[in-house]
Amino acid sequence: MSKQVYDDVPMLASLIDTDLRIGLEQTEENQILLGAGTTGNMNGLYTQRTAYSATGIPAAANKVDHIRWAKLQVRKSYFPATAVVLNPQDWAELELLKDSQGAYLHAAVTTGAEPRLWGLRVVESDAMAVGTFMVGAFSLAAKIWDREQANVQISSEDRDNFVKNMLTLRGEERLALTVTRPTAFVGGTFPASV
Repeated sequence: MSKQVYDDVPMLASLIDTDLRIGLEQTEENQILLGAGTTGNMNGLYTQRTAYSATGIPAAANKVDHIRWAKLQVRKSYFPATAVVLNPQDWAELELLKDSQGAYLHAAVTTGAEPRLWGLRVVESDAMAVGTFMVGAFSLAAKIWDREQANVQISSEDRDNFVKNMLTLRGEERLALTVTRPTAFVGGTFPASV
């Protein structure tokens, strides 16, 4: 951006700072869940998870049943599951489930209660692809090491910025993720039949 725009509109500095932080948070979420573990990338929770196995689940299972079965698979790691991560579209589909009388199965329609399923906190994440899920013992089996808080820096000393009267903005933070028990994270795709 040009230095004049930055100087003339102080509000712009706040807006840019906010937008960069939001982008940084989205990148962080993607890395924590799906990081490939390659140079410059975290080894994400979903990347390290144990694959979900529907073996033994009762017939005619729906998405709710598969999440419960994954919760059992996590419990077999000797850690209790604490949350389920779903794409917002999958969670919307689950919230819209109704019984034979047409009543919603989830009572949060009018109360706005914290989203829960099988006693697990539901975390909506755009990083999770539609049709995928992960159940895990998040508070026990993984640790985020926050080495440097998110920050936004503005500089005129990048390449030829000074000559062109421009500024460069950079948002960054330093994090690390340790997964102590990958079997305490179970995820996969919902079967096509549900």
